[in-house]
Parts: sequence; C-alpha cells; structure tokens
Amino acid sequence: MDGLLLDTEVIYIEAMQAAARSLGRDMPLAFCHSMVGVPGHECNLMIEQFYGEDFKVECPTGSGTYMTLFEVAHEIIHRLSNIFLPDASGKRPLYGGTKKFQEDPYWKDYILFYEYFHGDNGAGLGASHQTGWTGIIARMLDVSARLSAADWLHTSKGELSARLTRELVAG
Repeated sequence: MDGLLLDTEVIYIEAMQAAARSLGRDMPLAFCHSMVGVPGHECNLMIEQFYGEDFKVECPTGSGTYMTLFEVAHEIIHRLSNIFLPDASGKRPLYGGTKKFQEDPYWKDYILFYEYFHGDNGAGLGASHQTGWTGIIARMLDVSARLSAADWLHTSKGELSARLTRELVAG
C-alpha cells in the first residue's frame, strides 16, 4: 500500500494492464509490481526496456508522431525544464507575473522550487522552498543529458547508477 488513506496500487496496476492491452501487449502482474512507487519517467524507461526498442506510442496524443518511451521521457523532461528556463523574452514561466523575480538582476537568475505549478502557464504556486519532488528536475536533466537509449536498455540499473555517481564525483 502507498501509505495513504486509499490503496491506489490496485487501480494503478489495472490501469497499466489495460493500457498495455489497448496497445496489443501483455503486461505481467510481476512487472507491474516492480513499477509501484517508481517515478513516472523511470517507469517509461522500464517499459521500453521490457518491450524493446521497437515499442512506440503516439506523442503527443493525436499528433501522428510516434516515439519510443525513451524519447517520450525526454519530451517530458524538456517540457518540465521549460518551466524553469527563460523564454524568448527572457522571462521564466515559473515566476509568472512576479516582476521581482523576472526583472531584478539580483533575483532573476535564482531558481525557486515551488510546491505546485499552474497547468496553463507554468507559474509556480504554493510554497517556494520545496526541494523535494520539484527539485528532481535537476536530476532528470542530468541523467537525460548523460544517458542514451542504448545505455538504459542494455546496462543494468546498478551499473548505470555506479557510472553516473563516478562521473559526478570525478567531475
């Protein structure tokens, strides 16, 4: 159980298996259990490793463009990172209309990690000192810049973790 008031794992597993069936694939229960509690972008990569490099899904839905799950994970990371990066006008979506953080030279390059983000414009909402789940964007950017699909598909998770750690420590 996920520690909340409701046991959502059963629903999560049923949804994963239904999604696999809709794509003409089988998803064994043991594999579903191995993904419980794993962040979504890592689940994408686990599924790609499980089904192989030829497994593709439409992304974004309705676009007619098909991508591997590794490519989908990179697309998600790209979209998330755009919340924090300056746009063409030099404004960061995460600061919305807050002039202090958008224009002040002493503040504009400091990144705050908000509790929530506005679904339409990416503006940060809620507590601005969160370094938990929103801080994971830094790890996602780092890993996505240093791993290829081949690395993920053909190297054990333990070996990848050791390699990434060595690279970080060695500089």
